Amino acid sequence: MSVFVYRLNPPRPSFFEDQDEDEKNVMAEHVKYWKRLLLDGKAVAFGSVLDGNAVWGLAVVDVETKEEACALRGADPAITSGMTHADILPIPQAVLRPLT
Repeated sequence: MSVFVYRLNPPRPSFFEDQDEDEKNVMAEHVKYWKRLLLDGKAVAFGSVLDGNAVWGLAVVDVETKEEACALRGADPAITSGMTHADILPIPQAVLRPLT
Protein backbone atom coordinates (compact mmCIF):
# COMPACT_ATOMS: atom_id res chain seq x y z
CA MET A 1 0.00 0.00 0.00
CA SER A 2 0.99 3.63 -0.52
CA VAL A 3 0.06 6.54 1.68
CA PHE A 4 -0.80 9.96 0.31
CA VAL A 5 -1.86 13.23 1.87
CA TYR A 6 -4.41 15.51 0.26
CA ARG A 7 -4.49 19.22 0.86
CA LEU A 8 -7.90 20.60 -0.11
CA ASN A 9 -7.41 24.26 -0.89
CA PRO A 10 -10.37 26.53 -0.11
CA PRO A 11 -11.64 28.84 -2.85
CA ARG A 12 -10.98 31.87 -0.62
CA PRO A 13 -9.41 32.51 2.80
CA SER A 14 -12.76 33.20 4.48
CA PHE A 15 -14.47 30.06 3.08
CA PHE A 16 -14.76 28.36 6.48
CA GLU A 17 -16.88 31.24 7.83
CA ASP A 18 -18.84 32.49 4.84
CA GLN A 19 -20.00 29.56 2.71
CA ASP A 20 -23.22 30.18 0.80
CA GLU A 21 -25.98 27.54 0.68
CA ASP A 22 -24.67 25.93 -2.51
CA GLU A 23 -21.18 25.65 -1.02
CA LYS A 24 -22.57 24.19 2.21
CA ASN A 25 -24.42 21.55 0.18
CA VAL A 26 -21.28 20.65 -1.75
CA MET A 27 -19.30 20.41 1.48
CA ALA A 28 -21.96 18.16 3.03
CA GLU A 29 -21.59 15.81 0.04
CA HIS A 30 -17.81 16.07 0.38
CA VAL A 31 -17.99 14.94 4.03
CA LYS A 32 -20.31 12.03 3.12
CA TYR A 33 -17.86 11.00 0.39
CA TRP A 34 -14.91 10.95 2.80
CA LYS A 35 -16.90 9.09 5.47
CA ARG A 36 -17.57 6.36 2.88
CA LEU A 37 -13.85 6.22 2.11
CA LEU A 38 -13.17 5.77 5.83
CA LEU A 39 -15.61 2.87 5.99
CA ASP A 40 -14.06 1.36 2.85
CA GLY A 41 -10.63 1.47 4.50
CA LYS A 42 -9.13 3.83 1.91
CA ALA A 43 -9.14 6.99 4.03
CA VAL A 44 -7.11 6.95 7.22
CA ALA A 45 -8.21 10.38 8.46
CA PHE A 46 -9.73 13.60 7.17
CA GLY A 47 -10.80 16.98 8.50
CA SER A 48 -10.27 20.70 8.59
CA VAL A 49 -6.90 22.13 9.59
CA LEU A 50 -6.82 25.46 11.43
CA ASP A 51 -3.69 27.19 10.15
CA GLY A 52 -3.50 30.60 11.76
CA ASN A 53 -6.34 32.57 10.17
CA ALA A 54 -6.79 30.11 7.31
CA VAL A 55 -8.58 26.77 7.18
CA TRP A 56 -7.87 24.02 4.67
CA GLY A 57 -8.83 20.38 4.33
CA LEU A 58 -6.59 17.40 4.96
CA ALA A 59 -7.07 13.76 4.11
CA VAL A 60 -4.72 10.82 4.42
CA VAL A 61 -5.36 7.80 2.22
CA ASP A 62 -3.84 4.34 2.09
CA VAL A 63 -4.24 3.00 -1.47
CA GLU A 64 -2.33 0.89 -3.98
CA THR A 65 -1.12 3.59 -6.40
CA LYS A 66 -0.94 7.33 -7.00
CA GLU A 67 -3.41 6.79 -9.84
CA GLU A 68 -5.92 5.44 -7.32
CA ALA A 69 -5.31 8.46 -5.06
CA CYS A 70 -5.89 10.74 -8.05
CA ALA A 71 -9.10 8.86 -8.89
CA LEU A 72 -10.37 9.41 -5.33
CA ARG A 73 -9.64 13.11 -5.69
CA GLY A 74 -11.38 13.14 -9.07
CA ALA A 75 -14.58 11.74 -7.53
CA ASP A 76 -14.68 14.15 -4.56
CA PRO A 77 -17.76 16.42 -4.78
CA ALA A 78 -15.67 19.42 -3.71
CA ILE A 79 -13.51 18.81 -6.79
CA THR A 80 -16.17 17.70 -9.29
CA SER A 81 -18.22 20.81 -8.47
CA GLY A 82 -15.30 22.97 -9.57
CA MET A 83 -15.40 24.75 -6.23
CA THR A 84 -11.83 23.95 -5.23
CA HIS A 85 -8.76 21.85 -5.98
CA ALA A 86 -6.60 19.47 -3.99
CA ASP A 87 -2.92 18.67 -4.02
CA ILE A 88 -1.84 15.04 -3.58
CA LEU A 89 1.54 14.33 -2.03
CA PRO A 90 3.12 10.95 -1.26
CA ILE A 91 4.26 9.97 2.21
CA PRO A 92 6.91 7.39 1.19
CA GLN A 93 7.97 6.42 4.71
CA ALA A 94 4.56 6.53 6.38
CA VAL A 95 4.23 4.71 9.69
CA LEU A 96 0.63 3.86 10.48
CA ARG A 97 -0.75 2.50 13.69
CA PRO A 98 -2.54 -0.81 13.42
CA LEU A 99 -6.28 -0.48 13.03
CA THR A 100 -8.18 -1.65 16.09
